[in-house]
Amino acid sequence: MVGTPKARPIFETDLRSARRGAGFGALFWEPMKAPKPVIDPNTNKAKPTEWIAFTDKLWKYQWLQKRDEKLSDEVRDTWYELSQGVLDIVVKLFVLAQLRAIATRTERITIKLLKQVYDDELKPVHPMLAALRSGDPELIAKYSDLSIPDMDKKLLELSAKIHATQSSLEASLGRYQGNECKQSDCIIY
Repeated sequence: MVGTPKARPIFETDLRSARRGAGFGALFWEPMKAPKPVIDPNTNKAKPTEWIAFTDKLWKYQWLQKRDEKLSDEVRDTWYELSQGVLDIVVKLFVLAQLRAIATRTERITIKLLKQVYDDELKPVHPMLAALRSGDPELIAKYSDLSIPDMDKKLLELSAKIHATQSSLEASLGRYQGNECKQSDCIIY
C-alpha cells in the first residue's frame, strides 16, 4: 500500500489496517534536513549529515562532460534551498539540470542553472516548497500531503493539552448546572 501523509489515518485506525500497512515495513519519508556537519572531536573531521551523504552519492551519477568531481557547498546549499530536501524534487532537479546542461552545451551544473531549471520546470510545486521554506504550520497545512517533521507528535501533544483543559473546565463548570446550586457554592443575598 502506498499513500501520502493524508492517507496515514486510514492505515492506523485499527490493528488490522496498521498491520497490513506495515506488512513489508512502514516507511514514512519526510524531507531531509540540511544541518551543517558536526566536527567529530576524536578525528577532528566533519561527520557527514544525511543530506551531504545523499547528495555526494547522487552527484557521482552525472552524465555531463565538464562536471565538477566534488560537489561544492554553494551548489549543495542552493540545491537544498530549492528542493527543501524533498527527495523527489531533489532528484528531479538534478536530472532536469543535467538535461538542460546537455541541451545548452554547458555540460556543467551551476547555481544559476539550478535556479533557472527550478523557475522554468518546477513551477507547479513552488507554492508547496514555499510553504515548507516558511516553516509556518498553517501554510504547510494547506497542502494535505505535506508534513513537518515531528508534526504528528506536536499535534498529539496539543490535542492532549486541549483535552485536559476541556476536562478541567467541564469539571469546574459541572458544579453549576442550570440555576441550581448547593448552598455551600452559592452566595445568598
